[in-house]
Amino acid sequence: MTDVIAVTTDLAEQQARRIGPAAVDALKNLRAELEDNPRLGRMRGATPEGVEVYLTHIEPRPDMPPLTVTYVYTPDPPPPTVAISVVTPHDTPEDDT
Repeated sequence: MTDVIAVTTDLAEQQARRIGPAAVDALKNLRAELEDNPRLGRMRGATPEGVEVYLTHIEPRPDMPPLTVTYVYTPDPPPPTVAISVVTPHDTPEDDT
């Protein structure tokens, strides 16, 4: 168990609901995983104050396209927090190689 608090913003929750129940479940699983590993994705930027922005992907499932998830990690001040901010389907053209 870690001291990291992970939450999903209302916007991200709404976006997952629009995608479908599998996306909502996947987002809940990701939130739990981020409590143990808040630097799970690929860092896309950081502020001078130490706020880090990450991007990660969730693999497709039978009832869900692949997803791209953006989240913010704030290590200070304690407790460290993660806020899942944006969830979007990851468009991958079939003829793209």
